[in-house]
Amino acid sequence: MDSGREDALLCDVVVIGAGIVGCAVAHALAVRGGSSIKVLLVEQNRDCLAEASAGNSGLFHTGFDATPNTLESQLLRRSNELVQDWLARWRLPFKEVGGTLVAWNADERAQLDAIIAKAHANHVTNVQFIDSATLIEREPGLQGVEGGEARVCGAVVVPGESVVDPWTFGAFILVQALEAGVRVQCSCEIVECSYKPEATDNYNWTLQSKANHIIRARIVVNCAGNYADRIDALCPSDGSLSSTSTPFKVVPRKGQFLVYDKPPTTPLLNSIILPVPTKRTKGVLLWHSYYGDLVIGPTAEDQEARTAPQVTPDVLNELRTKGEHVIPALRHCAPSPSKCYAGLRPATTEQDYIIEVKEPYPWVTVASIRSTGLSASFGIGEYVCQLIGSKLAPTHLAHVGVFATHHTTPQRHSHRGGESGVEVTPQWCQQQLARFGIHIARITHPLTMHHHGTVASHL
Repeated sequence: MDSGREDALLCDVVVIGAGIVGCAVAHALAVRGGSSIKVLLVEQNRDCLAEASAGNSGLFHTGFDATPNTLESQLLRRSNELVQDWLARWRLPFKEVGGTLVAWNADERAQLDAIIAKAHANHVTNVQFIDSATLIEREPGLQGVEGGEARVCGAVVVPGESVVDPWTFGAFILVQALEAGVRVQCSCEIVECSYKPEATDNYNWTLQSKANHIIRARIVVNCAGNYADRIDALCPSDGSLSSTSTPFKVVPRKGQFLVYDKPPTTPLLNSIILPVPTKRTKGVLLWHSYYGDLVIGPTAEDQEARTAPQVTPDVLNELRTKGEHVIPALRHCAPSPSKCYAGLRPATTEQDYIIEVKEPYPWVTVASIRSTGLSASFGIGEYVCQLIGSKLAPTHLAHVGVFATHHTTPQRHSHRGGESGVEVTPQWCQQQLARFGIHIARITHPLTMHHHGTVASHL
């Protein structure tokens, strides 16, 4: 690797992976570092918000059912606080519809008290139990009798659960990152990495891409999602410097989604319907998307392949059967095959988020962000800034001056970046992204794509 190439890209922090989490981290760094910090966001695909972000559910969770006292629980709670600033300033595609966790039998009913206690432990204290009669009054679409017995045994109501446009929400974060000064380099798959502590200019890291880009950076942040373990393996771990970090292996978890068109009259549901979760997964949910489609999913299928997840007819049929059990009226409806999709969640061998400095290197690993990356993105961005500010900034970002490790109110850099009153739509985001002259404006999520078309701005 030629670290002395004149065309090398120089930056203070390089963020690897431009999914929703990577975009949120890059934005947080740029806002908290101010005009003195140079942040570069690199993505191996032609478009940002690809890979796991292109198959997200479009749900923004409160974290009521997270494992208490985990980093995931902490950052979900913080993200829900931070997103309120954004919602107060901009007309984002975000609807709070609430969640209803349904017990379908006596065994599940017996677990509801523990679920409420867990929510309280996660500082989500507005959840409440409702009996079966109240549940059917709130969600008449669940009504029915099977075998002469009532179908439901009660539920837990979770205010705050929300739906978002699954592409536009992330695209707006990216717009704000670019407005804050973040540079983006797509088609930049990192394949080699070296560290020289003796570098006199403090650009200790040299990274090379498959397309032969050379990047010199002071700090690396790995937000590579389903490839996070492979990127982490590029960090040196031998010689005089021996890094310490949590070992992990990404085990991609495919989630398939069955989608029905928006009902022509009234919605079939008034909230997000959740099952009693298992230790491994939240289970299969039902909800109306931001655009009104009825969505059933996701499944939880561990696999080795890290790209191009596909839906399969047998699994979609299983989802259809589950959906018809929850909403009997679906027996008279047909799914929309072209809208059904699959995503890959970057699960790992660890049960909690991995966000840590790979000491003694100026390298931050952000991994094991499974199904809650969109919901926790704001909290993750702030937490990475706190790690860098406390452990790395004094040595590696001394030229930046004061690095704000705590929350800084999102800035409105210009009317182009989303001044109050602007309705943030996919087309608006495409127009803003196109101004930066790079290939990042293609809509990558199927649900957004079907409602707003697939044609991107020519960049």
